[in-house]
Amino acid sequence: MPFGYAEPLLQRLPLQTAIPPAVPHTSQNAFQNRQKQKKIGKALADELGMFYADLNDIMKYNFIDEKTLQFSGKEYYEQQVYKAIKAASNYENSLMIATFDSLNIKDAWSFIKKTCTVVYLKESFEPYCGEDCENKVNELVFEDRDIYLMEQADIIINNLNNEENCLQKIFEGMKSYFNIGQ
Repeated sequence: MPFGYAEPLLQRLPLQTAIPPAVPHTSQNAFQNRQKQKKIGKALADELGMFYADLNDIMKYNFIDEKTLQFSGKEYYEQQVYKAIKAASNYENSLMIATFDSLNIKDAWSFIKKTCTVVYLKESFEPYCGEDCENKVNELVFEDRDIYLMEQADIIINNLNNEENCLQKIFEGMKSYFNIGQ
């Protein structure tokens, strides 16, 4: 462990990064970002000795997806997503990662804010603006989400170079937030 301890204060620590909403989830850029998000989340959980939970994987395992939304409607879909968020947020000594889309439902943020410490890994838009980003709309939506996530987050980690190895930045942000070693 980087600082020789796993503080009880860090018990439910969701790591949240944003995938630009207008970039199709089937695009290579979105896929690569999701893989990077998982790698960072797993590495952070390992370093802190915490259980790793990926909300999107939990939803997939429970068949909560676009087909659920399509066939059962928005209300049922959001209820199922909220149940998954509640279950994942209540794991003991856990670190949960999630995409913006999975947390963007009614009452999700208010619940997360009550039960978890939210870390937002703030990244630059440029890497996502390949062939998939042909107009300014994608960047504007990305910026809107960025502003919203900064308002929701307890800890904001500036990773504007989109570094995959940013654990030290995250640990420093957590130390500062929890006044550890100050």
